[in-house]
Amino acid sequence: MNINEMLSESLFFGMILSLLAYKIGFEIQKKYKKVFLNPLLIAIVLVIVFLLITGISYETYQYGAKYLSYFLTPVTVCLAVPLYKQMETLKKNMAAILISIAIGCVTHAGVLIAIITMFKMDKQLLMSVMSKSVTTAIALGVTNEIGGIQ
Repeated sequence: MNINEMLSESLFFGMILSLLAYKIGFEIQKKYKKVFLNPLLIAIVLVIVFLLITGISYETYQYGAKYLSYFLTPVTVCLAVPLYKQMETLKKNMAAILISIAIGCVTHAGVLIAIITMFKMDKQLLMSVMSKSVTTAIALGVTNEIGGIQ
């Protein structure tokens, strides 16, 4: 039995790998205190490197990581509580917030369309990446609805 077969039977391999990679990223950011050392970005890179080095397939990793995705929706909803506590600040800065969101959305769409066009990628890929600027929980549903790849 090879490592892919062994880990593909593990319900939690992907989740444990993701959490461990995030913890390492968190500790790196805490130690060096640099904005670009984002724990999530570090975790993504660490997981990719680990999978490439070990030869473990993405499907094997995703089998166990799907449980993290399952919890993304309730966690996203929980983020509404601190946001609600800042309602007065949000109201005071409503114009700046809405303008920033609009500019960000237009820029995001433009950059994606430019990249997809420049590299002659197919429409399904464009549909897959268009929704990725929102939270993952929402992006997965949107991507599925517009015919993208999750």
